[in-house]
Amino acid sequence: MVFYIHAFPERLHHPKESGLLFVALRACGDEAGPLLDRLDAEHSRGEAAVMRLAMDLIEVEQLGPARLESFAEGVERYVDAYLRHMEVEEREVLPLAERVLGDADWRRIVAAAPAPVGLGPALRCAS
Repeated sequence: MVFYIHAFPERLHHPKESGLLFVALRACGDEAGPLLDRLDAEHSRGEAAVMRLAMDLIEVEQLGPARLESFAEGVERYVDAYLRHMEVEEREVLPLAERVLGDADWRRIVAAAPAPVGLGPALRCAS
């Protein structure tokens, strides 16, 4: 799961969200600037947070169950922060996007999203 979090949300989803959706919203005015700045900052801290989880997991694997409680606490902190982040995006960013973005913005966003969600190339698993 730690690998998935690093590979998908941190490496694929957040860069597209910041580079496409947030850029399009910023171009529509200053209304969401501070909010998008905050979410972009959370995106930029995400990879470090995942690396901390990975190191904590390695400690559990190498040093045993004595490190499990610390790892579990780290997972809880990460999940809580991630759920709060998603809630803000769903409650504030997506309604704003629906209100202010035009057809051309949506075509660009959908073209970049991987199939079957969008029109971009489907994600492929490594063989």
